[in-house]
Amino acid sequence: MVDTSANISLVLKTFEAVNNLDSAAIRSFYTDTATVYDNLNPMPIDKNIGMMLGFKKAGLTLQTDMSKAIIFEMITSKPDRFYGNTNYVNVYSIATFKKGDKSASTSLHAVLAIQDGKIKTEWDYYDGSVVEALMK
Repeated sequence: MVDTSANISLVLKTFEAVNNLDSAAIRSFYTDTATVYDNLNPMPIDKNIGMMLGFKKAGLTLQTDMSKAIIFEMITSKPDRFYGNTNYVNVYSIATFKKGDKSASTSLHAVLAIQDGKIKTEWDYYDGSVVEALMK
């Protein structure tokens, strides 16, 4: 069972929208200037959504089972010196990518900085070779 808070609920809704590739819902959970670091590759949220829609167009799907994820929130007493954030949600889960009858899974670590009820910055770490192999 996942402990709940408003920020954890926001992250769970975000992952559900990503699993469904609901670009409008995904976009609604992020600030206008949100940045996503996809394996340390920074991109604006709209470019990240475009990347996911490109996966969909190529027949690739993503499912992250959040019922088995480790999720916790960290609140710091002072804003961090690089981004000014104080609220973070950490997610450790398994991401399963599928294309046709092939599938592959990888561990996923996501850190999401929350500001005023929206995701300001997201860092996602996973084995990108899983996606590359399925795209061949």
